[in-house]
Amino acid sequence: MDRDNLKDYFDNYKGLIKIASAISTNFNESVNNNGRLLITVPAFSKLLLTYTTLLKLIPLPDGSFDISSISSIVRVFIELSNKLFFFGIEQVSDEELDFRLAFYNYLSVKDRFCIAKWLDAKNQKLTDFRLSEEEVSSFKQILEDMPFFKALVEERKIIDFSNLIKEGHNNKYFNRTKIQEKRGIDNTWTNNWMNISSKFIHSSPAIIDQHRNYLSDFDEASLKDQLTAVIMIEICSDYFATTILELRPYIKNWETIISIEEINLIRNYSNRIKTVIPNQL
Repeated sequence: MDRDNLKDYFDNYKGLIKIASAISTNFNESVNNNGRLLITVPAFSKLLLTYTTLLKLIPLPDGSFDISSISSIVRVFIELSNKLFFFGIEQVSDEELDFRLAFYNYLSVKDRFCIAKWLDAKNQKLTDFRLSEEEVSSFKQILEDMPFFKALVEERKIIDFSNLIKEGHNNKYFNRTKIQEKRGIDNTWTNNWMNISSKFIHSSPAIIDQHRNYLSDFDEASLKDQLTAVIMIEICSDYFATTILELRPYIKNWETIISIEEINLIRNYSNRIKTVIPNQL
């Protein structure tokens, strides 16, 4: 890709911001699903904010950009998109939905408790985070007592409670691969790029060497990094388009706020990361 055409190329993705902004103010409260929109709406708003920030970091025509920052935002975006689907979008039974909402509440309380504990280690007192271990334990107990949790253990989708909250390979219920399979996303392609982004985020020796080459042979090295960054931003755009399509049941006046041309645009982006092209909505 020619550097001079880079800005025009990424301007095409700004159409997703326009579509997402229209959607963000048209959630249908009648499909709240036990208060689920309390998760869906702010999560989508955060996804829109993150994507807007990402487009501000696009490589410039002079070749200057920070690929590590782009990689970090890409990982945040993909993880948020998957969690939005899991907690706020996917159609499941009432029993499972109740479990997921309780699971979400537990994770929220646990993380806020950990943040408060870590801040207190530095004598930082933030009363907004003030929670007790008893409160965290009570949310955990609610989850463990739910029949759906016990069924997950019996079906060996998880081993125990600690396994549930760790998104590792032994967790066959709550991990990126399983969630993306349900979304029809090509795991091989996206997981490879997640692994590549990790190398930039954690500043592996290979990335330090790559930056050394960047300093000594700017033109050649920056073009390679630029291509990597472009593909990462493309993947985020594809995830964003997929999320927008998944939100359709929750949006009122879908046909009036999104034109046929815009629908075709987001379908085209979404289809790029799908294992099977879905039926047209």
